Amino acid sequence: MTYNQILYETYIENIRELEAERATLTFYPQYVGEIVEKYVTCKRPNCICHRGYPHGPNKYFRYREGEQWKELYLGKKIIDDYLPKVQSNQRIKEIEKELRVLRRQLAAVEKKLRDENSFYVQLRLDDIY
Repeated sequence: MTYNQILYETYIENIRELEAERATLTFYPQYVGEIVEKYVTCKRPNCICHRGYPHGPNKYFRYREGEQWKELYLGKKIIDDYLPKVQSNQRIKEIEKELRVLRRQLAAVEKKLRDENSFYVQLRLDDIY
């Protein structure tokens, strides 16, 4: 087995594994964004946060609405709703990126294998004639 054949089989196996993982995940269109942590100062003028000790870290859901970035404060009650859905969306995005790279690499290896096979076929034809 040649190096390119091993690469080909490895890419195929990796693609199958990623596609199987992707099939287990659910995409939530209303949860496209990211969860960020921020330290904030409040509106109370004599709070300690105005003297260099901000509140936090507080979790926010950051998302795009048109061209604008928006943030939604995630309190203790709704973080449990957002976290798994946002993580699922992010993992789907990562998997799709990895699949694009693997498919591009697979196409390159397939081309090399076709070139190798045509070279070997040509060698055999030269031996015959």
